[in-house]
Amino acid sequence: MTWGPPRRLAGLTARLGLRRGTARTRFTALYVTLFLLSGTALLAIAAVVASGGSRSSQTALDGGADQPATAAQAQGRIDELEQQLTQAHDTQSRQIVIGSAIALGVMAVISVGLGWFVAGRVLRPLRVMTAATRRITADSLHERLAIGPGDEVKDLADTIDDLLGRLS
Repeated sequence: MTWGPPRRLAGLTARLGLRRGTARTRFTALYVTLFLLSGTALLAIAAVVASGGSRSSQTALDGGADQPATAAQAQGRIDELEQQLTQAHDTQSRQIVIGSAIALGVMAVISVGLGWFVAGRVLRPLRVMTAATRRITADSLHERLAIGPGDEVKDLADTIDDLLGRLS
């Protein structure tokens, strides 16, 4: 039995012009996966930092007219203020983590489009080479690919050019 994508997903990929297994699709998936892994790690670090902030064990009270009269009342007020501070800190930490998670989700969607664009740019020299190689026939073996900067794609183009030279 062959396991494949559901019919709906296959129809969607066909409508979007995506072919299963193309280099561009795989590069896009790789870029998005790397982005999500690094974003999730960043989110986890932010959650740890937000939840582990320093909490002071004592709060200084300003001297004033509303200062409690006894030490027990003062300690009660300190405990109450520390509890309020802890609650405010916890609320703020949750808001930071939730906001970061929402931002990660939005950026994940954006990274799909950006990954698709970047993958297209990376693969452009290969598309140019493919088109040029298809144009070359037995009557035009003198033509060469002439690809630009020195990288792996240029090495491949030079190899094809050498092959064409030997064939002519």
